[in-house]
Amino acid sequence: MRAGAADRIAAAAEAQDGTWADFRRRSPALIAEAQRLLQARLEHTGAVLGQVGTAWAAEAQARDALAGRRSEVDPPRPDDPADRADDEGA
Repeated sequence: MRAGAADRIAAAAEAQDGTWADFRRRSPALIAEAQRLLQARLEHTGAVLGQVGTAWAAEAQARDALAGRRSEVDPPRPDDPADRADDEGA
């Protein structure tokens, strides 16, 4: 072994141990933040999809009205508690 190699190896091992300890200390908070961001994104996506459904239903009703047909499409009602109960069970 060359002179000083053992010292360099020991210093690298100590630096690695410190880095690993820092990672273990920070990772729970970082994972929790990532989960919060994901939940917010999922809620936003759900709201957007709800708006899309409402727009599609309104478009179908307008098309049926222009064609002189009785519309069989009911727009979704996001404030209906019965609809939320179905979502919670899924």
